[in-house]
Parts: sequence; C-alpha cells; structure tokens
Amino acid sequence: GHSTMPQMFLRLLTPAIETDDGFDMAAQWLIRDDDGTTLGEGTTDGRGLSELVNPDEVWVKDPQNILVFVPMDNVVFLSCRVPGRSLRQIRRALPYAVEDFLTQDVETMHLAHGVVRRNETVDCLLIDDELLRSWVSCLNKAGLTPGVMIPDASALPTEGVTASVLFELDGALIRTSSNAANINIDLLPEVLRDLNKPRDPIDQGAPKLNFINGHLNDPEVEASSFTVEQIIETHLQGSVLEYLASEV
Repeated sequence: GHSTMPQMFLRLLTPAIETDDGFDMAAQWLIRDDDGTTLGEGTTDGRGLSELVNPDEVWVKDPQNILVFVPMDNVVFLSCRVPGRSLRQIRRALPYAVEDFLTQDVETMHLAHGVVRRNETVDCLLIDDELLRSWVSCLNKAGLTPGVMIPDASALPTEGVTASVLFELDGALIRTSSNAANINIDLLPEVLRDLNKPRDPIDQGAPKLNFINGHLNDPEVEASSFTVEQIIETHLQGSVLEYLASEV
C-alpha cells in the first residue's frame, strides 16, 4: 500500500502574543497529502493549533513537513550588492550593507540571505527577531517544529512573467524576479507602471502580468501602462492557502 506523508501549511495572520495559558495568534492551516489532496483546512488561534495534529505522529515530527508562510507585511525584502574580496567578507558585511534600508536596528532583526556570489546582488530577507522568535515558540508549544518559514508573497510564480499579483481584500501580494511586497490596491497601478520601464534590448518578450484571484478595472490597467493583452488571469478553485501551498 502507498504510505502517505501528509504536510501541514500554516499562514500566520497575526503576531504571537504570549498569554498566561499559552499564545494568542491567528493562523490559516492546511493539511494535505503528498499527492496534493487537501485533508483539511481552516483558521485557528494559538490554542486551537495544538489540537490540530498529534505531535507524536511520524510526519509531524519531521520539520520538513511543517511549512509556514509569514506575512509579507512583516518582512523586508532587499537585493543588494556587497563589496568584498572573499565570500566570508561579503557575508560579514551584509548586515551593514542592508542597514541603510531599514527603519530599525539591524541587530534586532533576523537576516536570511540567498546565495552569496562575488560581484552579484544578494537577496536578503529581514524580519524582527522577537516577532520571529515568538512565532516559533508558539508553534513549538503546539508541538510543531517548522522546517521552512517563507514570506507568503515569495511563493508566487515569477517564471515567464514580469510580476504575479495576488488580490486579497484591499491588498495585493506582488512578486517579481527580484522583489516582493504587500501593497494597497490603490497603489497597484503606480507600482506596476514602475515595473514596465524599458529594459535591456535583449528582453524581446512583452512584459506580462499574472493576476491571481482578482483584476483591475480598465482605467486602472491603463494607468499601469500594461495592456489588457499582457495580462493573464488565474482563477483559483480552492483557497489562497491551497494555491500558495501548491506553488512552493
């Protein structure tokens, strides 16, 4: 028989606040089979989290099966070029290089970065250290050890498009090959117009947008300087969390 190893996806919605009897936190959850079948999903608080799964089950014990999406709102996404003769020097210099872009002290932040190569830009993600720690301890209290924590926006596809835009209520998650953000819908046309600047002559393909779960009206599309023909619309059958999980 086929033994399945379920996976759990959590999308954190609020900071985790420590209370007398545990943690106060809201999260969307999804448990799915390794063939992508959804076994269950819903929204829960910190207390309900510990009742979702049995922490002694084999699959739950493996951190690789616990994947957590962090709200892009809480993440700073930077691409920067760091001088240095050796990779070690570059790694050491990274926190100081990103400091100029931050509104808070880099010492109080957790820095994760992509591959470091000489003379190339490095992708950096920064998040408040205490916020991250409180989330992790809330999950640990519920018997969960997350193996992967990524910003929700970074799950959006970038292959073959200038940007993917996921519409939710009055906000939109946007992802390009070099950036990600959560922006107010009102600002979307302006942000898109900035993306549609002429690029290198080698870039022959017409820039395209992937609108997921929503769209802009005609005047807004016009203001974005893209044309209707350059927009692909993706309509979700299931929930947003199911979509994010399938793209990771």
